Amino acid sequence: MEYFTNEVIEQLNYYVFRLVDPRNGQTFYVGKGKGNRIFAHVNCALDSYYDINYLDKNEEQENLKYQTIRDITNANLSVINIIHR
Repeated sequence: MEYFTNEVIEQLNYYVFRLVDPRNGQTFYVGKGKGNRIFAHVNCALDSYYDINYLDKNEEQENLKYQTIRDITNANLSVINIIHR
């Protein structure tokens, strides 16, 4: 899944979510979101990975998160998204 429908967005409102590495089952990011925010991290990491880079290279924590996402993608796997309401 890459995005929520408008109906789902309306029902969810704000939520807390985790991004989980399927290679080891560990949570590597926890965030709060609304709408399709849960998908933004993967999209941003992969956009910058494919030469559409708009990240500040000094943001070490962001780079680690994005590198984890890229490593998961390179392993032909997908990030596991878990929503906690």
